[in-house]
Amino acid sequence: YMLYADLLMLVVLVGFFFFFFVFFVFFFQAEDGIRDSPVTGVQTCALPIFHIYEDHWYDFSTGQYGDQIEFIKIVKECSYGEALQILSGERNPGKFRRRKVDTQVSKIEDLTQQFESEPEGSELAIQRAAGFVAAKWEYLTVEDIIEFGVKVSETELWIPHRDKEGVVRGIKIRDITSGAKYAVTGSRFTNQLYRIDTHSQAHIALLAEGESDLWCLVKWLNHSPYKSLVQGFALPSGAAAWNDEFKKELLDFDTVILMLDDDQAGTAASEKIINELGHERTGKLIAPGGRVAEAIDDADQWLGKVLDWCLHQFVGVRSINDH
Repeated sequence: YMLYADLLMLVVLVGFFFFFFVFFVFFFQAEDGIRDSPVTGVQTCALPIFHIYEDHWYDFSTGQYGDQIEFIKIVKECSYGEALQILSGERNPGKFRRRKVDTQVSKIEDLTQQFESEPEGSELAIQRAAGFVAAKWEYLTVEDIIEFGVKVSETELWIPHRDKEGVVRGIKIRDITSGAKYAVTGSRFTNQLYRIDTHSQAHIALLAEGESDLWCLVKWLNHSPYKSLVQGFALPSGAAAWNDEFKKELLDFDTVILMLDDDQAGTAASEKIINELGHERTGKLIAPGGRVAEAIDDADQWLGKVLDWCLHQFVGVRSINDH
């Protein structure tokens, strides 16, 4: 009996220390969502880029922030008094004096210098990044993403998001050892859709969900006859991020093809975007397997044929050789 009790106690202790270790790693290291890179010293925020702190919240995708009451008002779409009732747990919390709490938007920062001053990685770092890219996205090489404007540091991939003037307004970071995703503090991803290049004569816009999907699309387009006819974009902070600025960018195209992930968020975002842009000029194309990057090798079959049809049906181009 004593041996059984001792074994039981040992199991309990091991379980307790394991729980404490996991809790420490995933909570205390990023308790406020802010981290300092041990290599570069750059302060970053862990993705997802919306974080609730002890006394306020901050949305890194929009720059909006406020206190607990404002958060409840937005989420529940209720009044100030109703928010107080929800927070207090009382139906009639008593008399109160309304305090104006406006949702504030932080200043849009210029992160160009921070991006440009980040040291380039060594040859060994480039080799590590090459292995990471090959394992993560078989269609791409590290040389591809460097050509697309990504910087390889000693341990990370730095992905700049620029505004219409070319100023870096947001920086996403991918750790090439752990695969963890971060965003440099102060980043904003609402200025314009993410893009690699611009084709002023393009008739068709392709909208992907993330940077890596767009990298794959652009590489495929660059080796296809559609390069000058199609403009590739990506939502800069996921399927849920959509605003009027993004809408304006797509209004000049004859046809818009949404290529978001085949999941609940991607489906909901596609429906919303199609309703706003119009069903007559906007459609949804789901890549085989549900994600562009994983199906791009066979894009000649499932994407090329759709582009041919769209160019003929909506743009009036009988053949890609017309351009």
